[in-house]
Amino acid sequence: MLFAAANLSFLFTDLPFMSRFSAARAAGFSAVEYLFPYDYPIAEIRQQLSDNALKQVLFNVSPGDWAAGDRGLACLPDRSDEFRESIAVAREYALGLNCPRLHCMAGVCLDRNDPQYHQTYLDNLAFAARALARDGIQLMVEAVNTDDMPGYFLADIDEAARVVQTLRDSGHQNVALQFDFYHCAKIHGDALSRVEQYAPLIDHFQIARSPLRDEPDAQFQQAMALAARRVAGRFVGFEYKPAGDSVRGLDWMRSYGSSLSF
Repeated sequence: MLFAAANLSFLFTDLPFMSRFSAARAAGFSAVEYLFPYDYPIAEIRQQLSDNALKQVLFNVSPGDWAAGDRGLACLPDRSDEFRESIAVAREYALGLNCPRLHCMAGVCLDRNDPQYHQTYLDNLAFAARALARDGIQLMVEAVNTDDMPGYFLADIDEAARVVQTLRDSGHQNVALQFDFYHCAKIHGDALSRVEQYAPLIDHFQIARSPLRDEPDAQFQQAMALAARRVAGRFVGFEYKPAGDSVRGLDWMRSYGSSLSF
């Protein structure tokens, strides 16, 4: 079985961020994720989690200046100091919110084939993995399609899996693959074969229908059943843009039976 997590950056967006926790609880969720917590004090988020009996399962390391076009810092050779500072802040939030996973965005670069970006990326991930390992925090690696994020460095799930395996082979066992069905469909088309292939590396799923990034539909039944068999016990982040009301949009869940649970 897999367990559902409401992504509060995508669901219940008609409400202020701090009101989305109670909305998620009222909709039946017991776990949440979101993009970034850094605009809010740790204590305020922790109170929302406690008041609504919610588990925080994932958020992102700071991407840099989002408004200026930053989409992560990990691959950028001239911003390693800023990257290391962002890991320290993310670790503080993760510890304060009892969150076991941090997704580290790779960043946008001019040439994904330039070896300096690749080496910087590996070096920075290794630094982050070491910094988080002593607290039992998983460092998540995710491929993102370049239609949504032009120039994104890590834009291939096969490459993301190689990165995870390289770091694990170097002794960083707290690095894992964040498998997003939407991005996989946009990049590669087929997701089922890659769930099967990379199951030992996956520690978190996210789900949305391609190409609209809206609610999943019946086509995902086979994917979720396979994921539940091969990577049982993981969370599935509902990182989709509801076509209408967030709560009514959850009707798609009814067809999933025992594969996916709140």
